[in-house]
Amino acid sequence: STLSWSSSIRNLPERTIVLLGKSGVGKSATGNTILGRNGFVSKKSSKSVTADIEKQNVTIEGTDLVVYDTPGFCNPDRSEEQIQEKFQNVLKLTSSGPRVFLLVVKIDRLTAEEKRVISKVEDLLGESLLKQTWILFTRGDELGDQTIEEFIADSDDLTEVMRKYGGRYHVFNNKSGDPEQVKSLLEKTSICL
Repeated sequence: STLSWSSSIRNLPERTIVLLGKSGVGKSATGNTILGRNGFVSKKSSKSVTADIEKQNVTIEGTDLVVYDTPGFCNPDRSEEQIQEKFQNVLKLTSSGPRVFLLVVKIDRLTAEEKRVISKVEDLLGESLLKQTWILFTRGDELGDQTIEEFIADSDDLTEVMRKYGGRYHVFNNKSGDPEQVKSLLEKTSICL
């Protein structure tokens, strides 16, 4: 089945997606899923693969997207100040035009470190930009027969995160390469623009 795009999405100017999150959660793999190609270096690693802000462009059904991959939070190779500086740089780079922030989180229980990252992102973005932020769960294949709604409901921590983020979330299976999940993400996030 093919998703049809609403005319409001098709007529949008260039849109920007900024990938945020902890080191090792799959931000680069998520970026590659959105691009439909390997534009960002992505590999399993205990260290952050992305050292600087990286940018890739793609056109999906007439909509021009600019995707920014960012260095991960909680990176042992970078100070908190360096990471915050990169974060401020990406905010400046993306300040004109419609943008959406995707806070990438693995489908798993939230660790104390992940909770700190989520809280740090909330602080850095502030209330107005938080309204343009979505939680993007990676490893959607690991849900098995469970729905994402059941998974969230089973966790008080995730339920609280969803409350703060206005229930804005999406699930990716970066292994599948299914373009429908990207189209669905773009449909959902268009309401923030």
